[in-house]
Amino acid sequence: MKTSKWIISAALAAGLVGASSANAAILLNEVFINPQGSPDNDREYIELRSTDPTTDNAWLATHNLYLINIEGDATTTPGRGGIDWVKNLNGLTFGTNGLMILGQTFASSVPAWSPAVPAATTRYNWGPAGAVVIENGGVNLLLSTVFTGSITNDTDASGANDDDIDTNNDNVIDNPLWTTADVIDSIGWRDGNLTDGIYVPSGSLPLYAAPNGTSNYDFIARFPNVLTANYTPAWFGGDLVGSNLSTTADTDDAGGHANAKVGGTNFPYLSNGYTNNGLLTPGAPNSPAQIGLEVPEPASLTLLGLGGLLMVRRRTTTR
Repeated sequence: MKTSKWIISAALAAGLVGASSANAAILLNEVFINPQGSPDNDREYIELRSTDPTTDNAWLATHNLYLINIEGDATTTPGRGGIDWVKNLNGLTFGTNGLMILGQTFASSVPAWSPAVPAATTRYNWGPAGAVVIENGGVNLLLSTVFTGSITNDTDASGANDDDIDTNNDNVIDNPLWTTADVIDSIGWRDGNLTDGIYVPSGSLPLYAAPNGTSNYDFIARFPNVLTANYTPAWFGGDLVGSNLSTTADTDDAGGHANAKVGGTNFPYLSNGYTNNGLLTPGAPNSPAQIGLEVPEPASLTLLGLGGLLMVRRRTTTR
């Protein structure tokens, strides 16, 4: 019996992996969107992760990297595609654990999350105190090395002068302020409305219906062992239950796990073999690790996207 196996040339693979830039190790890691009860301000945050903080801190010292929030809500005024805000991460650093967390008053005074954030995580203020960092509706987040809009206008709390990448609200970018090649990582989600705009390479997380009847994610988080950028299966999310500072997901899924009522098709349930139910981990490593899904590594995605790869055929003969 003869069997054949195709393998990619090791030399070609090594060359492509070696060509990766230092900032490719920076990823969106966790987003606290909607705290239980009120207020939302001084509690919401965005967490970034570096798999090589020493290298990435040196890179950020001399390069621009923009964290961009794009309006996705189809029902908003003046319309979807507006740049809600932009933050240049130039000069910021990751903590010794590879994590960075941004939120109102997180670096000054004593923020609500202070007791929960490990000292190894760097904390930065982002957004005016008392304001909302992440809206509860459709949202797009991305990290880009290029932004050609107006940071001054796009951080104006009024939103009146925001840049707009979708001027006719048809869910297609017609006023690009970066290119796909500039995007290091991204994630987007809708609030239950299929007409919400998604403008990021990752595409949208699954539509979500929480056990309490809402259609908004309270939080989303990256599986700690899935480092593929611009890749929605790397994420899980759900509804929180408890107090305003709760980190516990609501796993009361009366419809059964297959209905994805808690956190979409990717939500990690203890009952499905995970070490714990998915939860929010501000400034700490995400949990649990993903099981049961084969996920392409970043280098694999790059290789699969290239045409005309040199292939080596290895034939093994068994009698």
